[in-house]
Amino acid sequence: AHECKPIRRNLLTIYEKYFLKNVNKVLVTAETDMEYLKKKYPRHSHLDWLTIFNYPANVSPQTRRNLHHNYAIPLNNKIILYQGIINRSRGIGQLIKLIKQTKIYSAVIIGNGISKKYYMKYAKSLKISHRVHFIDKVPYLKLFEYTAACDVGWSVIKDNTLSYKFALPNKLFEYLLLGLPVIASNLPNQKKIVEKYSVGELVDGNNLNQQIQAVNKLSKQKNHKTNYQNIAKKYFTWDAQHNKFLQIFND
Repeated sequence: AHECKPIRRNLLTIYEKYFLKNVNKVLVTAETDMEYLKKKYPRHSHLDWLTIFNYPANVSPQTRRNLHHNYAIPLNNKIILYQGIINRSRGIGQLIKLIKQTKIYSAVIIGNGISKKYYMKYAKSLKISHRVHFIDKVPYLKLFEYTAACDVGWSVIKDNTLSYKFALPNKLFEYLLLGLPVIASNLPNQKKIVEKYSVGELVDGNNLNQQIQAVNKLSKQKNHKTNYQNIAKKYFTWDAQHNKFLQIFND
């Protein structure tokens, strides 16, 4: 609703207020969402607010894609991965600029979206199509075969709307589960995860030099994949909260 035009946004608020009187529990995917909604609907004191995070299942891919071979990526190039919807304000343009400004990285961008053709043309205009590889959306479990073959996960979201400001995307946890450190924008929910568990580097969404420095730092790490996987398996998989989810329906 935060990206809607004002009239539509106001109509949705009226709609929500009306039907909330018939609701007992509200599930949110981040504490910041809960805080915002409680302030937005202060009169609905009967609501029971609960947080259920978008954690992935505890998966281990049976195979790992050979991206260096399949996409002619030089063996000495580290692979930076973006997976998800390909729209504006998701840091994809920044990732392409980073590839242009460096020599030792290639990007793999997996997914579809309304801005995909735009970014493909953008990479071509910068003459780096050979180092920015676009892959169509793949089935969810197959996706992890690609994730596991990369080196750094990209989760750089620009703070253009309230929705983006409070973003805590699934991809952040998927990267970690497959052993990838993350480059994440310095926004409240991502910052909390990255700082508390030391699983990557925080950057400003528009600061290319800072992003390059962050990737350089992470790419120098040796044999840390298992560490990130262990952290994710302990704290960031559905196993960590499925009992809480089931309890909601039993109360």
